[in-house]
Amino acid sequence: MGFRPLPIAAAVVVVVAVVAAAYLVYTPTQRPAVRLVVASRLSAEEADAVRAAFLASDIARRYNIVDVEIKKLDYSLWRDLSLRGEVDLLLVGEPSIFNSLCEDGALRYLDSKELVELARKLHPEFVGYSKGGSVCWLGIGLGVYGFIVNKDFLNRHNLREPASWADLTNPTYARPLDEGRYIVSFPLPSKSGTARTTVMGVLQRYGWSRGWQLLTAIGAISSFVTSSERARDDATAGVVAVAPAYIGYGLQAERASGGRAVFVTPDGETILYVSPVAVAAGTRYPAEAQAFITWFLSSEGQRLVVERFGYLPAVEVPGLEAMAGRTREAISKAMRYDTGFESRVREAVVTYFEASISDPDVQKLLTEVYSRVCRAYPGDLARWLERLGSPLVIRDPLTGGYTEFTEDYAAQVSSAIREGSVSRDSLYQSIKEAALARLQQLLKELGS
Repeated sequence: MGFRPLPIAAAVVVVVAVVAAAYLVYTPTQRPAVRLVVASRLSAEEADAVRAAFLASDIARRYNIVDVEIKKLDYSLWRDLSLRGEVDLLLVGEPSIFNSLCEDGALRYLDSKELVELARKLHPEFVGYSKGGSVCWLGIGLGVYGFIVNKDFLNRHNLREPASWADLTNPTYARPLDEGRYIVSFPLPSKSGTARTTVMGVLQRYGWSRGWQLLTAIGAISSFVTSSERARDDATAGVVAVAPAYIGYGLQAERASGGRAVFVTPDGETILYVSPVAVAAGTRYPAEAQAFITWFLSSEGQRLVVERFGYLPAVEVPGLEAMAGRTREAISKAMRYDTGFESRVREAVVTYFEASISDPDVQKLLTEVYSRVCRAYPGDLARWLERLGSPLVIRDPLTGGYTEFTEDYAAQVSSAIREGSVSRDSLYQSIKEAALARLQQLLKELGS
């Protein structure tokens, strides 16, 4: 039967009816377009992958979220940005950071039906609670910290592959310094969660005094950079032999280098960490922000964190466990990492590291002293390391007197920095002065 057009009047009635029906269906539930802003530590390529995957999701369409801007911002900015409502979400990092933000009132409690229900089902380590029992953050996956090793660099300099951070204190790893080459690319811990967690892990694994000795030796052979991406790229390209990394960057390095760089999970030093996501206290879009979290914990979002970040999924999704095999292998090598320790001493430890090891003036002397000791006294390096790297006696900005930089003192001064009664700069200067004085004395003993 051929097509027969409706009479005009009837057609108009049909069109009006359709439009009216569409209006009735969509107008009451149509949401205004929303653009979310996320503070994160993701690299640009990771952020782009998250943005593209989320915006293509049904959840984004349902909540009319038309864009997600993921900004890589220093942790030090997160609290104020969250309270002022300049960001809507906080994504990836370490639980200790998110716990501190929760205590400071910088996180909005999660209260959507889906997330509250999900929090009950997740493993306790994947849920961060306020003191009152409200849900502050949820983990999107379980990651691993280890380090990248470039085999080409090691072969060029006839060096063995290190199996631990402690291995790098072997004096043979100082040999490339004679050619003006550093062995490690190490991000500043104030700029990199990877670096900060690595520093904390070494202190926990080897103890306070011995840990600082090892970190000092590693610092002497390190090129200090301002991001984990730069460290990853240095190790991938063979500019250095070693760089601390989380598993996602480690796997990227392996692929980009064609296997010349490998990701190592050191036995007894590998650190497992839950990577959280939370809603900012000042967000204007709490429902949409929580929808973003719901997506991350959906099968789509969990597939992304496994494929892109190398995480073990937070939620059981068929087929994903096998894809995260490298992370699962690393669990048997993991140390007992105490996030409470990090929370107590974080500010002081980061300041001490950057003032006594990575400060440019200090490191210049440190590298000179260390390379001389490794050449002249390789068999006596342990004794020299005690003198070179044991915790300093510093002028205390709290009292004006002198005190050793013990773990208890680090906890005390960290609390003072958080409360604002002591500035980071004053502590930094006290530590730097003591470090320079010690190095100058050791250099004098070594002679010209």
